[in-house]
Amino acid sequence: MSALHRRSRAITLDEIVDTWLPARVGALDDMLWVLELSDKYGDEVAINLHIEDGPGYRSNLRLLTEPMVAAGYLHARALLEFMGISAKNGELVQIRHRRSGDLAIEHYFVNGAGLSMVTLDEVYAAINMPRAVVEWALVTTIERANKIFAHITTAEVLAMALDSQVRVALRGISMLVHNYLFAKLGRAELIPIKCESTYSCNTCNDGERLDGD
Repeated sequence: MSALHRRSRAITLDEIVDTWLPARVGALDDMLWVLELSDKYGDEVAINLHIEDGPGYRSNLRLLTEPMVAAGYLHARALLEFMGISAKNGELVQIRHRRSGDLAIEHYFVNGAGLSMVTLDEVYAAINMPRAVVEWALVTTIERANKIFAHITTAEVLAMALDSQVRVALRGISMLVHNYLFAKLGRAELIPIKCESTYSCNTCNDGERLDGD
């Protein structure tokens, strides 16, 4: 059988926890990091890329910002869908039916009990912004991901990505994955979340509320 006709090996639940989810959360961190660089230096600042002692490449910061922002939106949508959250007609909605072959949070078990999808109320309670703003930010994130391939190189996408509320929501997605999956599985070390007074969410790793948020 040729390589074109072979079926790829199915990813396992352990691989999703060990590799897939940490990589996607890492992509959100990378997106936020490059946006902070853009805020500080501007997209046209010159950068030089080198691979050890190999050849270098000179460009500007936009070389990093555009693909990393695009990837961040795609990973954010995937993480929300994994937790059971989607968008429809401009509203944040709970996923009601999974497609066959989907692997999601409810496929994991703790002490014999399956985990539940993250509810809309849990999302709104976790992210430290008004409910309407959280909904707008997450719906915006999902809708941008759905359109990202048509606009991946345009300045419009990058400009939209600079919305501060969307950045808060992106940090909130990481916290939700941490709290509702990794912490419950006893694997919190795989996506450590630093709790700060300016953080986007209302709960720290140990579940205590932040002061002043």
